[in-house]
Amino acid sequence: MLQSVDKQDPTKGKRFPFKTTSVVKQNNKYLVVAHWHEQPEFIKVKSGTVLVTIDNRKFDATEHDIIFINKGQIHAVEAISGPDARIEGMIFDNLLMTRLAENIDTMYLHTLYLRGNHHYNLYASSHPLWANLSECMDAAIREYATKEMYHETIIQSHISRMIVSILRHYWKENFMDPASHKLQIERQFSVISPVLDYIDEHASEPIYLSKLCELVNMSPYYFSRFFKKSMGITLTEHITATRIRLAKKMLLNSDMSVMEIAERTGFCDIQYFGKVFKREAGVSPSQFKKCYRNSGYDPQNG
Repeated sequence: MLQSVDKQDPTKGKRFPFKTTSVVKQNNKYLVVAHWHEQPEFIKVKSGTVLVTIDNRKFDATEHDIIFINKGQIHAVEAISGPDARIEGMIFDNLLMTRLAENIDTMYLHTLYLRGNHHYNLYASSHPLWANLSECMDAAIREYATKEMYHETIIQSHISRMIVSILRHYWKENFMDPASHKLQIERQFSVISPVLDYIDEHASEPIYLSKLCELVNMSPYYFSRFFKKSMGITLTEHITATRIRLAKKMLLNSDMSVMEIAERTGFCDIQYFGKVFKREAGVSPSQFKKCYRNSGYDPQNG
């Protein structure tokens, strides 16, 4: 069983689910030790150079760079320029973004982006979205610090601007003619949504194609083709990616053996689990666990 500290909830207990952070104190060179949470987060490098680890990716970020961390991504930030490194961040609950997905077309795009692996994590000052993201992030943090009248409404508007600009950019880069996809998207989301929810909720259990087909009232052949067309990956690839994300969290936050984790994430064969995990994460399960434990992460303190 996952321990109760298998993730952090930075906004828990807050009437307004938003939090800002400013970190300069280092823990064995780490400004942020490895952890994860269900809330999206933006981090800006205020000074120095840092090494950012997000799931199986590592990259350098320098002064003014902005890092977007999607919900559920395991992440850590290490200072590599010495004691001058400083970061500032803001974390917010998904509830603050619900109004972005009121229309069925934007709902599908929002879901596809936040559930998938299509997003950028690093927005350098040369990126076309950087100016808007930087302006909104700075303004939201100032509002939260001063807490003047209607600051919550203003913060929510800045978050909306940031997320919308990211979604628009993603849309333009991935769809040649957005207008022509509207009707298709309406249908795709209404069909795929219950399947995605089911896979998320039952990732540690056997998932049968017949059950998924039952949810959408399609034949196995048609559903498999429809899923790939809608999500850009096959059903098997999506289920595997979901289970690997769950395995990463178990490796990071529990004392279970690799064999136990393999069984609890739907992999009956430990050798196959190790092969798939290394393909997805770039390292073996044991190497992944050792890497993050060495980063200073303490599962007893989150």
